[in-house]
Amino acid sequence: MLWECVSILAFAGISVILILEVFRRPKNFPPGPSRIWSTMAQFKKNPLGALMLCKEKYGPVVGLKIGEFRVVILNDPADITKAFGNKSLNSRPPFLPAMIYVGGENHGTLTSSDEVWKAVRNCMVKSMGSLHTSPINGEASLTLSHDMEPLKELLERLSNPVSKEKLSLAELRSKLYIPIANHVWHVLTGEEIPEENKAGLQQQLVALQKALWQPISSPVWFLPTSAKRLPSTRTLLQEIKKAVDPLHAMVEEMVQETQKNGDDDSKTFSQAFLRGCRSYPCLRGYEAVHLKGAFFTLWHTAAETVGNLMAWTILWLSLYPEVQRKLAQELGQTDILDLMSLPYARAVIQEVLRLSSTAPFANFHWSVEDYKLGNGMVIPKGTVVIGNLFGVHHDPSVWPDVEVFRPERFLENEGGEENRAKVLLPFSAGLRTCPGQNFARNFILYALSQVLKDFQFSWDPQQARPTPEEIMDKSLVSIFRFVPDFKIVVRKREE
Repeated sequence: MLWECVSILAFAGISVILILEVFRRPKNFPPGPSRIWSTMAQFKKNPLGALMLCKEKYGPVVGLKIGEFRVVILNDPADITKAFGNKSLNSRPPFLPAMIYVGGENHGTLTSSDEVWKAVRNCMVKSMGSLHTSPINGEASLTLSHDMEPLKELLERLSNPVSKEKLSLAELRSKLYIPIANHVWHVLTGEEIPEENKAGLQQQLVALQKALWQPISSPVWFLPTSAKRLPSTRTLLQEIKKAVDPLHAMVEEMVQETQKNGDDDSKTFSQAFLRGCRSYPCLRGYEAVHLKGAFFTLWHTAAETVGNLMAWTILWLSLYPEVQRKLAQELGQTDILDLMSLPYARAVIQEVLRLSSTAPFANFHWSVEDYKLGNGMVIPKGTVVIGNLFGVHHDPSVWPDVEVFRPERFLENEGGEENRAKVLLPFSAGLRTCPGQNFARNFILYALSQVLKDFQFSWDPQQARPTPEEIMDKSLVSIFRFVPDFKIVVRKREE
């Protein structure tokens, strides 16, 4: 009993010291709210709204405390682009779920840093380039046509006039896991997911989705010390590991098979990646570890984010039927090889990316040394840095009718796509910008071309049209922003 009391007091004392150290505002730290507990409460209630309030009150750079971390929020797109292009801010925060998710530190690009990250990133980008995923061409179009039938079968069933069942966007996102995961696997390996692994894959992916994507205000993100000790959060971390382990084993099997078959031909992503590792001394001897981390991150996040982006697209098209009609008409008159050249289709994707802002925090950065901003303020070493992409994409001074889904804004001669691209940062900016962004755009365009020629989506007339505030409130905000679970009517296209 005495030892337990001593342990509790020691833990409490250490916690107080850590809190006092973290909450002490460093010299030249950006301005921000001083009442930490009210800040945390607001962040928990409405994280995106909290970002917008901080921007409105404190300006383009905001400094605050969230949990155990100092946090700096960058609200200006120029600041975000410049800062994220600097190696001082080129790491990721030590978030526990990320470590478990990827399998440890220095695994692939997600948790590695410095020269290891640079080498792995170069291998990944070059290996993806060998797949010809951007722009769409003959070879890529063949892989893009792979495994779309399950999605069409789902929509076919829901579009039956006799059926009263509506399309749940959350369910759509989950059911897109298998076609997208199998398709991405096929693109990266040249083969389908092994049949023995397909049986429970849907359940495994859904289990990981529920365990991993906790609200961004959850202690598992910003209170790592407490998360390791509190029973509830410790259980959450165990659930993440339990859900991700079978997927890691599946990728590990693929890595072993790739090593066994050799990489002389370098016809697939996996072969090209292993071959590329030989050019970097820091990767030699760890090729399999980094291939596993890079492949898993690319494969799973593609399945997760592309499915989510597709569901957001269906939401906006159901709310704006005229946009859907014009898009279906343009897609229906074009060969698949020309999809990326379609002006209206490109504008629709840009507007989906802007209004949805599915990566609202620019996938948190971490300062490995002090970084001086141009205005004399300093981001200290050991700070979480947020690029407020949601705020950038919802700035009424840049985007007229900011909450309206209007693809034409990217077609206007004055301030059209070329100029707006400078402040549209859906895949972040700088050194850690998403390497799969072209693939995501290509897949969404291809998927839309396939489903809009046969199906049309409309807002459920039994539901009131959601306001922008309702869409914000009902979307789950984790590392990504997930589509609200609205119900959409699916019918056969009559045009």
